[in-house]
Amino acid sequence: MADLIVCEVADAFLEALYASDADSAADMDVLLQELWDDQDFLATLHEDTPKFIYQFKNTCEFKRFEEAWARRRRIYILKPYDSDGHPHKYRMMVAHDIRHDYFYVLQVAHRNVSYDPTTQDFATFIAAYDALGLPHI
Repeated sequence: MADLIVCEVADAFLEALYASDADSAADMDVLLQELWDDQDFLATLHEDTPKFIYQFKNTCEFKRFEEAWARRRRIYILKPYDSDGHPHKYRMMVAHDIRHDYFYVLQVAHRNVSYDPTTQDFATFIAAYDALGLPHI
């Protein structure tokens, strides 16, 4: 059975975000709760990516984090949109452990964070994946 697990770093970021941008934090929490509540959908989340997800409060896109996949890490970007259809300020980096069908929310990042593989941000995403002991592709 698929499961959604929010890692400590992502959870701490969301908690801190409530102090500075409560609306954005709430949007992220609602999306995570909706995903967790729909176990049947969660089990298919990794299939047929990229894809847009319309059945939740706000639309979101789930797609491969191609730079991470090129480095053999099964990381996706969960990119929500606001109620007006504009990209949300934040993204979630989600790792998938295919052995157990667990999805780990590694981090929540502002949309301006660079996905360039030469940056510290990218190294942090990879390190979070590796720290979980997840298999490489």
